[in-house]
Amino acid sequence: MPSDIQEAPDQIIDESSEEKLRALQEKLRECRRCQERFGFEPRPIVYGSPKAKIVHIGQAPGLKVHNSGRPFDDASGKRLRNEWYGVDEKTFYDPDCFYFTGAGHCFPGAGKSGDRKPPACCYEMWTKKELELLSEARLYLVVGRVGASKLFGNRKLDDLVFDDLHLFGRPCFVLPHPSGRNGPWLKAHPEFEKSVLPRVRKAIQEALGGEQQDSSDMLVQRAPNEDAEVSPD
Repeated sequence: MPSDIQEAPDQIIDESSEEKLRALQEKLRECRRCQERFGFEPRPIVYGSPKAKIVHIGQAPGLKVHNSGRPFDDASGKRLRNEWYGVDEKTFYDPDCFYFTGAGHCFPGAGKSGDRKPPACCYEMWTKKELELLSEARLYLVVGRVGASKLFGNRKLDDLVFDDLHLFGRPCFVLPHPSGRNGPWLKAHPEFEKSVLPRVRKAIQEALGGEQQDSSDMLVQRAPNEDAEVSPD
């Protein structure tokens, strides 16, 4: 690991997990380590409470999220919460319900096909410590191949999606990215929507303690190429 890490998170000591996490979040918001690599000023997306019941681990923010500062504030996010999770916007963005993190915290810039992958240093510097401090989590949702690889190594995404997983002793689901580019994968794996998503919705309701009424009966159809700019995994 490079030696120029900004005030390593391990230096935060002798505090409760909640105080440590809030201090870590403040340091993360100030991080500009990858500015030269990106070619623009990074904007770390930090969203969630130490008391969050569900930890949501993605890949990295896209351009729309970079501009708005709110995770999954794009077409993929709408599909995720409305069609896949069956929760309303208020619940999805309640910091005591969902904590959002990822393999990277900043938009890494656009590549030839989708966004570039987030720098590996971000997960090592920040995400690992976040996960260690989220002691009240009841459920983990991992979205996309890049995030899954950080937690489950080289296991194939197709295997992880249909496996019975646990992370830090809690239930965990690995999902493909909800991008419109993943249409072929979803078409080739109809069992995902038929068998996996109902289990995901049930686990979300259980983690939230019944606070959110299941809105899966209000799911809407989406345009086939919506949010095509997002990386498919």
